[in-house]
Amino acid sequence: MKTPLIMTRLDDWFSPGSPSNSKLFHADDSDRIHVCSPHLGQGYYQEIQLRDDVTLLIHDFSFSHDVVKTSVKRNHLKFEFRLTGLDAGYSFFVPSLGVRELGVIRTQTRAFEIEIIFKQPALTAYAQAFVERLSPQTLAIGERILQAIYRCQEGKLVSTTANTLYRIINGGSAHNRPTSNGQTMPTAITPNSDFTEHILSETLYAEALDLDHIARSPITPEMMEVIGQILSCPYQGTVRRTYLKCRVLQLVHLRLEAMVKS
Repeated sequence: MKTPLIMTRLDDWFSPGSPSNSKLFHADDSDRIHVCSPHLGQGYYQEIQLRDDVTLLIHDFSFSHDVVKTSVKRNHLKFEFRLTGLDAGYSFFVPSLGVRELGVIRTQTRAFEIEIIFKQPALTAYAQAFVERLSPQTLAIGERILQAIYRCQEGKLVSTTANTLYRIINGGSAHNRPTSNGQTMPTAITPNSDFTEHILSETLYAEALDLDHIARSPITPEMMEVIGQILSCPYQGTVRRTYLKCRVLQLVHLRLEAMVKS
């Protein structure tokens, strides 16, 4: 049995590729293509910058080793739509909470998915849209989780959940954020290197695991139709970017609305 390899950055396993790669569904010269190193696996991931604050990623690769992913992520919010593997047919809401994340990619398992990444200013708007669709009970648990993470990172609490969420997902910012009344949000924090289970109490961690159904949701036929349109985009240049941006925002809207119906 091969010893699992440790990956902290996806880029370490990939090298620059060409938009003319025949394996791509479609591409433009402005896309960033990354090809898996042959001794580690095969496939690619593709970055398509739709706006300064919205990026579309298309992943389609498999590794020749079991890979343990461990990293600290910050300053983004991600929606994943997984099309193959154990979680095929499900979408995931992945907020940036500044804690260490751990995951496993099995040998020869095809990782085929679409990811939509929001940075500021869209990040806050879509995080808020997600939170507004939570039930009062779920929201209360979420608030306790956010406060526990922030207390671990800063050694204190913040007066409101909105302030806590902003400071966690904007880790590393050196500036205060102005609010509508002219005041400022407190300076953002720097991510902690601990795993979530090390930060939360045993009871709260169990409650966090029970919330998995909130972050994980089936891909509906309507979502799958939009995903097909994204993968088969027939356009180039500015028209392509506009088309993909519309389809991406439509897909996220469908994902958020599915929370209301469930």
